[in-house]
Amino acid sequence: MIESLIQIHYHLRTGGVTTVIRRYSEAFSKLTMGKSELFVFCNGNAFAGDINSKIIHVKKCDYFTYKEKNEFYNDRMIIESYLEKCISEQQKKGRVIVVAHNLALGKNLALTSAFYNCAKKNTLNSVTFFSVFHDFPEEGRVDELDAIRDVGRFKSNIKKQMYCIDAPVKIVVPNVNAMRMMLECGFNVSMVSNPVSCKKVGINSNKIEYIHNSILHHAHKLKLPFDKHKTVAYYPVRIIPRKNIYEAILISCIFFNSSLITGPSGNSEQDSNHYRNLIDFIKRNRLPVMTDVIKECGLQNNYNEIPVENIMLAADYILSTSVAEGFGYTLFEPWIQQKTLIARKNPGLDMPDGWNGESMYSFLPVPVKWIDIERVVQCYEMYYVKCFKKEISWSVKKSFIHGEFIDFAVLPECIQKSIIELIITDNKIRSEWLTIIEDNIYGWPGLQNVYNNAKRSIKHHSDIVASEFNERVFKKEFSEVFLQGTPKSSYNAAYQKIEVHFQSPEYFRLLLGNQDCRMCDS
Repeated sequence: MIESLIQIHYHLRTGGVTTVIRRYSEAFSKLTMGKSELFVFCNGNAFAGDINSKIIHVKKCDYFTYKEKNEFYNDRMIIESYLEKCISEQQKKGRVIVVAHNLALGKNLALTSAFYNCAKKNTLNSVTFFSVFHDFPEEGRVDELDAIRDVGRFKSNIKKQMYCIDAPVKIVVPNVNAMRMMLECGFNVSMVSNPVSCKKVGINSNKIEYIHNSILHHAHKLKLPFDKHKTVAYYPVRIIPRKNIYEAILISCIFFNSSLITGPSGNSEQDSNHYRNLIDFIKRNRLPVMTDVIKECGLQNNYNEIPVENIMLAADYILSTSVAEGFGYTLFEPWIQQKTLIARKNPGLDMPDGWNGESMYSFLPVPVKWIDIERVVQCYEMYYVKCFKKEISWSVKKSFIHGEFIDFAVLPECIQKSIIELIITDNKIRSEWLTIIEDNIYGWPGLQNVYNNAKRSIKHHSDIVASEFNERVFKKEFSEVFLQGTPKSSYNAAYQKIEVHFQSPEYFRLLLGNQDCRMCDS
C-alpha cells in the first residue's frame, strides 16, 4: 500500500511556505519509510530548488483577484477537476493526506473554494484534509481583504469556505499565539511548529573568503560604497513591507556603520514596485546595501549547500526587523549557525520557554518632534477604514507615542525614508539620535545592549532551538496531527473574531498592508 501526501499552494517561489512544503515532504517520506508518493499541487513555474515531490502544474492556482462571477466559477471548476483527479488516482493506491497552505489568505479564492468543495464532497475515510494557516488577511492585508470582498459580492459564503467552517478539515497553525486565537474563536485546531534545519554548516575559511570577495567584487561593479574594512550585516528574508527593510538599513548602515546584504524581492506585483522604490532609495542616498545578494553574486550553485546558510556564515551579524511573523525562521536559524542575531520581537510570536527576552527589542525610539504626527494619524485612520470599512476605535497618538518617542516600525515607509535621509544629511540630527539610542527607552534596551545581549545569547538560544525544533520533535508533531485521527469540522467557530483580534493597536501596523505612500500621499 502506498500513502500519498498532496500539498496545495499558489506557487513554489522562494519563501517560508515553500521551505515548509519541502520539509513536510521530507518528514512524510521518512515517517512512511519511503512507501509514499509526494505531490505539490500549484503553479509550478519558477519553483525554488529541489522540492522532493512531483509537481502537479496548474497555472490557475497562482495569485489572482476575481472581479467577475463567471471567471471565478470557471477557474474553480478547472482547479477542482484537476484536484479531484489527483486525489482519486492516489486513493486507489492507499491513504491520501491533503494539506493546503495559506489558502485562507485570499490570494486566489477559486483555489480556496475548490479545496473546500473537494473536502466537503469527500466520503472516503482514506482521504483526509488539512488547512495550514501561516498568515491571516485580517492582519491588515488590504489587497487580500478587497479581493475577499469582491468575491463575497457574488459568493456570500466565501469566508466560511476560507475557514472550512462546515467541511471535515483540520486547521493547523505554526505558533502558540495563532493557536490561542483560533481556539478562542472555537476552531478545531492543532499546532505543528514549522521545521527548522538544525544542521550546523561547517565553517570553511575558503568558502567564507570566496563569498566575501564575491560581495566586494559585485558591489564594485554595481558602484555600491562597500568597504572591506566594515562589518557586514545580513537581512536574509524577502523584501516586502512587513519585513521592515528600512529599519534594517537604519540599524546596520547608520547605527553600526556596516554594509548590508539582503534577500530577494517578494513575489507579487506590489512587491516588485516596492523593491524598485527601495533600489531607487539606495542609489539616491549612496547606501552600502546590496539587495538579492545570492543572485547578484551568482552564489546559487556554489558549494552545493543551502545558500542562505553560507551567507549567514560569511556575515558578521544577522538582522530581523519584521513587524509580523507566522513562524519566524529568521529568528531561529541564525542561532543554529552560531551567529549574532539582532531582532525585533513582534507581538504575533511567542518565543520558546527559557528565551532571553533581553536579546530582542520591541521599540526603536524616534523623537516625535522630527515627524509630522498628524500625517501619521491620518495614514492610520485611512488605512483602518480601507481594511475594515469602519472608523478606527482607538487613539493613534495614545497607543504609539511613549513620552517623547514613537516606534520607527509604526511609521509609514515614506516617513521612515525621510528620517533616514534627514540623518544622512544633517550631522547634528545624526549625533542627537546616536546619543538617544544608547539609552534604555521603553522596549529599546540601548544600542550596545541590543548587540551584546544578542551575542551573549548565542549558545543559550542555539541549545533551545536545537531542543525545541529538532527533527525528532517535528516528526512527532507532524505524525500526531497529520497521520493520526480524523479531522473534524469547526461548525461553531466564530471566524469574525479573528478580524477583531487584529484590529487592536497591539497588532495593527501600516507596514502589513503593502501600502507605502499610496494613502499618505493622497
